[in-house]
Amino acid sequence: MEELRAPPSLFWELYFGNRFSMLTRGAARYVGVAAIGDASADGPAALLREPREGRIAIDLITLRDYDYSADPRFRLHDPGLDDPSLAFAKILDKSYPYRGGVPFGIDRMAELFAQVRNNLRALAIPTGEAALESMLMWLVDMDEPPTQQIVALSWWLGERGHRSSTGALLKVLRNSSYVPYARRVLPVSTAMAAFAALWKVNDKRVVPELFALMPHCESSGRRHIAALFERIGSREELRSQALLGDDYTDPAQWAPFVNACLEWPELDWQRFDAQSLFWEIRLSAALRLPLKERATLRQLAADEVETVRTTAARRLENELS
Repeated sequence: MEELRAPPSLFWELYFGNRFSMLTRGAARYVGVAAIGDASADGPAALLREPREGRIAIDLITLRDYDYSADPRFRLHDPGLDDPSLAFAKILDKSYPYRGGVPFGIDRMAELFAQVRNNLRALAIPTGEAALESMLMWLVDMDEPPTQQIVALSWWLGERGHRSSTGALLKVLRNSSYVPYARRVLPVSTAMAAFAALWKVNDKRVVPELFALMPHCESSGRRHIAALFERIGSREELRSQALLGDDYTDPAQWAPFVNACLEWPELDWQRFDAQSLFWEIRLSAALRLPLKERATLRQLAADEVETVRTTAARRLENELS
């Protein structure tokens, strides 16, 4: 298979489109296999052809030169929005700085969060992280759960990234159509939103609970659980279905990872995350590592993704100031 030297824009298009079936992050470059378009076809003809797989390579130094500031997918979380009531208000007035991966348009998000606000007011509960986590669980328990509100709130919890949200997101999954014994049978869209949020939250404590759920799920549910494990458990090499084959959805394949999640202390997981294949998880390590982990923070301050290296560098600077 001929190797294509990808420009950064193509690499990130494939990355965010989940089109890599295999990917390795080495000391100097990424190498992977991805579904890419057919350069010989355009217009309607391109839509009729199956994407071909190609071998992709890009140097880390080339990725460092990408204009991350112009790409909203790499936008840092605005510290001014740490106050949940302020962030909530910006969604309502349609000025929230969305970074991509939003389940609905700006207008619809404002409408859904207005509905959530009305529910909170009816219960005399002020807007806050714990209140919105409780609200999500309350919505799941309704006789007719409002699907779009559940999806929107799951997105919110993923966007905020607090590990306290894990329980509420797990409740969505336990009541999804992926689980045969679920008391509620929520639509697939709610489960997909919860999976997406859990990967952003990156709480390794969720792994044993999902592992216990895995044997009871139908095949699609097992694939999505395996995909979450793939995301939060891949370091130098993507633990994909292309790599693992039929074992990908076999719980036994993931047992060592699950055991590590039960045994490793938090600091070991932060060090693990600093080596993640995924820049979003390396970013979480840059935010969560204690300042005494200077060597690891210095490594992250040299990351190929500007968002990661800026975050780590600022933390090191703050320690010195």
